[in-house]
Amino acid sequence: MPDERATTGNAEIVDAGGVRNPFTGVPWRARLLSAGFVLSDFLSVCIAYLMADWLYFTPLFEGMRRRSHYDPTAFLAMGLGMGLLLILSFGSLGLYSRGVSVLNVEEDVLLLKGLLFNAFAALALSFLLRDHPISRIALVSALVLTGPLVLLGRRFIRGLSAWFLSAGVGGIPVILYGAGDTGRQLADRLLRNPQFGLVPVGFVDDRKHGSEKAVRFGPGRRMELPLLGAGERVIEIMEKRQARLLLVAVPKLGSERLLQIQEACRSAGKNCYHVPLFAVGPLRRFDMTFVGDIPLVCERTSTSSLLGRAAKRTFDVVVSAFLLVGLSWIFLLVALLIKLTSKGPAFFAQERIGYGGRPFRMYKFRTMHTHAPAYARKPDSARHPAIYPLGRVLRRLSIDELPQLWNVLKGKMSLVGPRPEMPQIAKEYDTVQRERFLVLPGMTGLWQVSADRALPIHENVDYDLYYIYNQSLLLDLVILIRTALSFFRGH
Repeated sequence: MPDERATTGNAEIVDAGGVRNPFTGVPWRARLLSAGFVLSDFLSVCIAYLMADWLYFTPLFEGMRRRSHYDPTAFLAMGLGMGLLLILSFGSLGLYSRGVSVLNVEEDVLLLKGLLFNAFAALALSFLLRDHPISRIALVSALVLTGPLVLLGRRFIRGLSAWFLSAGVGGIPVILYGAGDTGRQLADRLLRNPQFGLVPVGFVDDRKHGSEKAVRFGPGRRMELPLLGAGERVIEIMEKRQARLLLVAVPKLGSERLLQIQEACRSAGKNCYHVPLFAVGPLRRFDMTFVGDIPLVCERTSTSSLLGRAAKRTFDVVVSAFLLVGLSWIFLLVALLIKLTSKGPAFFAQERIGYGGRPFRMYKFRTMHTHAPAYARKPDSARHPAIYPLGRVLRRLSIDELPQLWNVLKGKMSLVGPRPEMPQIAKEYDTVQRERFLVLPGMTGLWQVSADRALPIHENVDYDLYYIYNQSLLLDLVILIRTALSFFRGH
């Protein structure tokens, strides 16, 4: 395949039809989207410096102004330079040529890297230009504003591109063969990667034919596509839906059946791509690379190094200790309110399974009546009678989770990681689910900041596998930022 490859976030889609590569037919879409991102990023920086310049002369900073001479022209010229530097740094990180990953966190990590580099470069330049009247107060304001504006601009460009795609402008209709986990992931990636120009119009599936009318997918299962029929009718369905491309998304499909599908597509003049065949586990566990034009597949391992683990542990200790001290008054206030509004202790301790499959005691503020079963599954509603009124508020704001900072300080948990599960559920884990025990469990994680957080923890192993195989301190920061934003939105 050429350089513009469509990915599911964990493995490439491999051309198996022997006909023209459909991705080469829409390179203009990728170039147009990249140009939109470049323009958006540059304008975001310029707007940030303009806003900072305006804020500098408002009463907000009146008491902080140190310089009697301030040249707005020099400051705004610096903003133009920082805008160009941001584009170069984002380009070197591949942010104008990549797709999106699970919850788009890979892009967020790279954005954070580029923004930090841009901020350090701007601060260093301000020290070198001491003889020029550039206010560091205004500069810091501009740097603070740059990040949110860049994120908003990129979201607008991606949403605009997706709108044009949904309106049928330049898109190639695609049928997905397989409505299982892999097919649903693939549909989600295609809809969130408009630069590929591929529009999934529905699923065909041999096993689920007749059992449901629509297939729900994506975070929170909020998106859906119709189930169009069984695989034996795939060519007929493609003709009816005017689809030019078939994506086979059944990793455990037999090779004989795959050859039949390829031959049927070739005879009908259709393009056929397939996800690599794996009969030994989910795609998330594998990496694909190329030696020349020969594809090779290997099992993935955790990216954590000794230095990375040390940095993560240091970060956990410093942040948890700071928060335990800084939030001590909240601990006392919440504990007092619990004692006043409900009979029983303020804190609740429960055995959970942590690193290496070893049990530990996890602490929370008590949100349920004392007669409620200690190891019952999570209530499916905040109005559950076992939860007393104040407990509903604590759960809604996630305040009940704060005592876990003590678990983090002790080294039994981390700020970020897979959620620890109850023993009776962990006992039923399969081989893949047990990979959660390769890292410390966390107070928050990808699952918690996704729309799937309402679903059981053990049914969302894909989020945890992604984190285990891609963990880094920057990824932790991205997840913590998203957790904070979820808190302020009241989610």
